[in-house]
Amino acid sequence: MEVKIPREVRKYQESIVFGLSMRQFICSAVAVGIAVLAYFGLRETLGNEGVSWVCILVALPVALIGFVTYHEMTLEHFVWAWIKSELLMPKRLWFASDNYMYMAYQEHKLEKSIKLKRGEE
Repeated sequence: MEVKIPREVRKYQESIVFGLSMRQFICSAVAVGIAVLAYFGLRETLGNEGVSWVCILVALPVALIGFVTYHEMTLEHFVWAWIKSELLMPKRLWFASDNYMYMAYQEHKLEKSIKLKRGEE
């Protein structure tokens, strides 16, 4: 008997059905349900090709909610973090470097000019 232990414990996810987590399974089922409703609702007005594109476009956002992770954040956590960082609390980060060699050169030049005015050199 062999028990697989993931290298990263935080990345462990329990598979419920077909190797999907509960979140992925629910979002997949909802996406399929939305696609079926869109198909039966629009098949009379649009052709087969048009209704297939509408089904994909309607079901895609719901399916993405279950499967997309970015930096170990789910889609809604990522969207909320992006809204907070870009819209609610934006800040400008300014970079100003200090050129220590140039400042030392300027000090040396100033000391040299003072010494020349005094007649020390």
